[in-house]
Amino acid sequence: MDRSDLKLALKGARLSVSEDITAHFKVIRSLRLCYHLDDLIFRSTKVKAKTCKCHHNTCNRLRLRIRNLVDELHHKVARFLVENFDGILLPTFEVSEMVLRSGRKIQSKSVRQMLTWSQYQFKIFLRSKAFEYEKTVINCCEAYRSKTGSRTGELIDNLGGKKVIKSEIDGQQMDRYPKGVRGFFLLALVDTPSFKDSLSVHC
Repeated sequence: MDRSDLKLALKGARLSVSEDITAHFKVIRSLRLCYHLDDLIFRSTKVKAKTCKCHHNTCNRLRLRIRNLVDELHHKVARFLVENFDGILLPTFEVSEMVLRSGRKIQSKSVRQMLTWSQYQFKIFLRSKAFEYEKTVINCCEAYRSKTGSRTGELIDNLGGKKVIKSEIDGQQMDRYPKGVRGFFLLALVDTPSFKDSLSVHC
């Protein structure tokens, strides 16, 4: 990677208007189908065997439609990233550990919704497309990304569901998600010196 002006793809990267609207509606449609599937699974546990078989067949058809929508979304997002950016920072998805039965605090419905998006398959597909387009994909850990102040380095313990975070050191306020993306980028620069040497951007 010898380009002097190396662009960077973060999780907060915006698509063009048409691509953004298309991707948004695909996500909404997938979520709607997931809710319908959850309702069918819940109702199938309270019906007779014959009706349960019909519910089972309907669930299989819904799973296929959801799978096709998710695959299409993966392909569109991966192509957008490799065509517009030379360096891509990808968070390490820990979904497989979050959904373990032992000691988890989330319900089965939430588990199904988390597993629907197949983050690991997206990571594998994105790597293959990046290799095809000669781009770089780097996995970075997201630990304490939202709880750490990107300017002061302080750890915010009472974060909760706050959308705006205020620093107790300098009193500055910042939206949660832009702050998280900035902290994610700074963490990648520290953990990956080779990537830092290749970049020509200013934070």
